[in-house]
Amino acid sequence: MKNEKADLQRTAIKAMYSNYLEMGLDACNSYNQTPKDQTLTLEFHAKESKKYQHKAEALKTVLDLLDSLTY
Repeated sequence: MKNEKADLQRTAIKAMYSNYLEMGLDACNSYNQTPKDQTLTLEFHAKESKKYQHKAEALKTVLDLLDSLTY
């Protein structure tokens, strides 16, 4: 039962990690498609991209730590 819960938690973290990577990529794509004269929009997309990148990196660290504890 304990392993099942750990597996479910790891799966949830992997899903969140994947979602944050995808949202960061979407923000990058939006940034690249925004005309350069729309500085507020560019700043928004840049902030969003960084925010999701940092969240994904944090989740990757958690996954690495979990892997080091279980293997």
